[in-house]
Amino acid sequence: MTGIELVRRLRDTSFRGKILVLSAHLSAENRAAYEALGVDGMIPKPFDLHQLRAVIGQIAEDIASIPPGQRNPIRLSPEEVQRLLSLALPESDKPDERDTK
Repeated sequence: MTGIELVRRLRDTSFRGKILVLSAHLSAENRAAYEALGVDGMIPKPFDLHQLRAVIGQIAEDIASIPPGQRNPIRLSPEEVQRLLSLALPESDKPDERDTK
């Protein structure tokens, strides 16, 4: 399954979370397809932690501009956030285990 197919399947379900695409294949055609599917951000691979933080910050700002009664918050534990980030970050950008305690 391609990333575009995955996003299309998510959009066809009741999933209402934000979608951030990290891809080594962000051609103009793929970008247009992701934009048409309403992804919230795209980052080309390889990427650095600063890019990731910037895009996540922009998505957070966009969420903050939505009136509180209309927001659909996604709640994750700190452990789940750490797990998801560890899956997304290249080995060289992962914090030393001592840094996370």
